[in-house]
Amino acid sequence: MHTRFKIALKQLIVYQLAWDEPIPLVLQNEWKELIIACVKSSPISIPRTIFHKNCIGRPEFIGYWDGSDQAYDGIVYSRWKIDHTAWHTCLIAGKARVTPSSGITTPRAELCGLVTLCRLMDSIINAMPNKPKRVTLIGDSTCTIASCEANCASLGAYFSNRVVEIIDLMDKWGTGGMISALEESQEEEATIVDQLWHRRHKSCRLTH
Repeated sequence: MHTRFKIALKQLIVYQLAWDEPIPLVLQNEWKELIIACVKSSPISIPRTIFHKNCIGRPEFIGYWDGSDQAYDGIVYSRWKIDHTAWHTCLIAGKARVTPSSGITTPRAELCGLVTLCRLMDSIINAMPNKPKRVTLIGDSTCTIASCEANCASLGAYFSNRVVEIIDLMDKWGTGGMISALEESQEEEATIVDQLWHRRHKSCRLTH
């Protein structure tokens, strides 16, 4: 909802209205719908801890990123084993950005979404007293994943600078996983960092 308001505000800024000028008719219905949805929305409850009383070992961190010509974002969840058959998952943090008023292509926005996710993930990992046992990043952008797998020298400055930052951050977190991303990790010491996942529809597959 917050991002939808920011997108609507970006559209409104184009008109350069004074503070007491009414919203143009073409945008009034959209703003009314947003306000009604906000008022009618259910209360949001955010736990003050990501821990569970029955947690076993260290958590896994799973991040999602996405982007469009309107906005891009990154979001991080924790996944914590509580017994041999069950897991406890919890939203840790999310961050969204509206694209510039001057415009941006969707591939660039998707790449910025991954950069946002990596920076958010890095902040969370640095703040945790115990490092995660595994880190997995998931997105639906084949362009972004292909860019991260390419030689940076073959990319333009916009992409190469951001790809270098992504790779440097991921290298800080741990070592590359030697197991399939669909297998449960048995590693108890180091942090495993999976290759970028490509999410297609309702299933995920590992992209090599």
